[in-house]
Order: sequence, then C-alpha cells, then structure tokens
Amino acid sequence: MNIYALCGVGICAVCISIILKQMGTSFSPMVTAAAGVIMLAYIAIQIIPVLEYVKTLSYQSGMSEYFAVAVKALGIALVCQMASEICRDCGETAVGGRIELAGKAAIIIISLPVLKNLVSFARELL
Repeated sequence: MNIYALCGVGICAVCISIILKQMGTSFSPMVTAAAGVIMLAYIAIQIIPVLEYVKTLSYQSGMSEYFAVAVKALGIALVCQMASEICRDCGETAVGGRIELAGKAAIIIISLPVLKNLVSFARELL
C-alpha cells in the first residue's frame, strides 16, 4: 500500500477545497467527498489479498461463519464512518451522528447469529 499516494490525494483535495472555499463556490464538500471515496476504494483494493489469506485460514479452522460476520461488520463500520465524516464536513453533524447510529445497529443485527452460537455453546458447557 502506497501511503504516500493516499496522503498526496488527501493533501491535494484539501488544497483544492480551500481554494474553492475562497472563490465562494459550494463545490468544496464534493471535492473532499470524492477524495475520500477514492482513498477508500484504493484501500479496499489493497486489502483484498489480506482478506483472502485470512479467509483461507478461517476455512481451515472451521470459523468461516465468524469471519464473514467480522468482514461485514468492518465494511459497515468503514462505510458509515466515511459517510458520517462527509456529512460533518458539509456541516450536517446530526445526520452524521444518525448514520453512525444506523451503522452500529446494523453491526449488532448481523452479529446476532454469532451471539446465538455463543449462548448455545455456553449452555452446552453448563
């Protein structure tokens, strides 16, 4: 992963955003949002080989169901955080907070099967 390229994209986006703000246009939030999406897409592409390796390990250990839930939760968390930060950059703090709340609820919902298995396992031990 080329962290320098990511930092460069971020710094360029901030510079363009500042220039657009000084010019009085309302395109500044769109530039920062686009840069964020580009950076998130780049990170997602770079992390795929790591996820494939961990997926292989999870299948070998019989934990593939838990791996799937963990990856989905990670994806939900990243997307919701990104959307929330974009909303905050646009001055919509309340909307950003609600996006974060919705993301937390979604993570809880997809984690329920794992919790069910954990409770079943605990009952078997008793």
